[in-house]
Amino acid sequence: ASDLPEPDHPPAANILIAGVGGSGVVTVSQILAVAAHLERKQVSTLDMTGLAQKGGAVISHIRIDPHKVWNTRISTGEVDVLVGADAVTACSSDVVHLLSKSKTRAVVNKSLIPSYRSVIDGEDEHQVVDVVSQLDQYVKELRSCDANKVALESGATGTVANTALLGYALQSGLLPIASQSIEEAIHLNGVAVEANIAAFRAGRASIVEESSQSSAPSSEQSSELGLMEIVQDRTRRLTAYQNQAYAEKYHSIVRRAQALDETLEGTDLNLRLTQAVARGLYKFMAAKDEYEVARLLVSPAFIKQIDKQYDNTKVNYAFAPSWLPVKDTRKMVRVGSWMRPLLGVLAGLKILRGTVFDPFRLSKERRFDRYLLDTFLKELNLVMGQINASNYERAVLLLEAYESVRGYGFLRQQSWDRLNADSLEKLRRAFYGEDEHGVHGSNERTYLKTVEVN
Repeated sequence: ASDLPEPDHPPAANILIAGVGGSGVVTVSQILAVAAHLERKQVSTLDMTGLAQKGGAVISHIRIDPHKVWNTRISTGEVDVLVGADAVTACSSDVVHLLSKSKTRAVVNKSLIPSYRSVIDGEDEHQVVDVVSQLDQYVKELRSCDANKVALESGATGTVANTALLGYALQSGLLPIASQSIEEAIHLNGVAVEANIAAFRAGRASIVEESSQSSAPSSEQSSELGLMEIVQDRTRRLTAYQNQAYAEKYHSIVRRAQALDETLEGTDLNLRLTQAVARGLYKFMAAKDEYEVARLLVSPAFIKQIDKQYDNTKVNYAFAPSWLPVKDTRKMVRVGSWMRPLLGVLAGLKILRGTVFDPFRLSKERRFDRYLLDTFLKELNLVMGQINASNYERAVLLLEAYESVRGYGFLRQQSWDRLNADSLEKLRRAFYGEDEHGVHGSNERTYLKTVEVN
């Protein structure tokens, strides 16, 4: 951190922080205020929390000036700096009317916080590209940073992502305060000091790294690097999920797709087919069953995280498996911490998964999981047998459609039913073609016939 260059600072600034409740927006606002006081500057803060609790919009107005600050609330077009801790809130009507196309410089967290809409309708959720492009029309300059990723890579947790974004904004030369003053204010705040300092410095370092990159890799190199990271990560996860042989099965299928991708002439060579296979196949191979839930709950990393975050913790568990003898399968059954040793035993029994000795294999959910995996593998085999340069785009769209299957239990079933009803058959017809009866070839129709899973 001592090697990071101190940027030039403006003498004064009207700063607007837009985020959600529970993520530390007000805390960041107060840290900036204390840091300004330490430099003997005038400062005012106004936190617009409204009815927000966790997940609700929070907007903080901060004015910092060497001389007298007369107003607390920032008026229309007066924002010099926008810190978008949550991109969706930053694009809200309460924020954009305060921005100025001629003066506002913005830094936005690219990591979107899931909202209630992702539960109500996962298909109608905000996308990062849409949100950032929408905000760009209201500001003079816009930079984005995955603050959650930066915070995690600093050794902290995602709960200090706003502090990482603060470091990013400071190193961009937007804040009228020195880095030393902000770090001192974090120390005075006295909450998760080491984690916040680490995240703040990581945010500063991330923009230094961006500036030092003399040339960006080509799109093909970036795509290949991203794909390699995805495959390595999913292979590691599947090894922990089941075993190395199971992960190797995944890896071999992806390699086969990549080999086919690289031999096709006339495509853009961005390996989109391979990426669709890597993501979709993992989704269905790593079904969150009883063994996996148990493994995750007793993993040393998870237990360490709980112990680090809370003092004198007593853990209780809430379960809702479909095979419980309750009238409402969505009703939680709560048990005490005595369940942890039993969860450890269950996690160790993952070697039984899918065998005749698996006590869960005949449940409706587990049979549905196998059905989805079998269907995707059959679809994949057909696609890889018929794909060429002319139908490449349709093949990718067909395989990517499977990514819309999400959730657990009845929600997973509903998402599959929506996919079948809305688009899957159309995508199949577009790829496989239609016969004289107006449907795609009879072999494919028989092979991929959708059946009810009782």
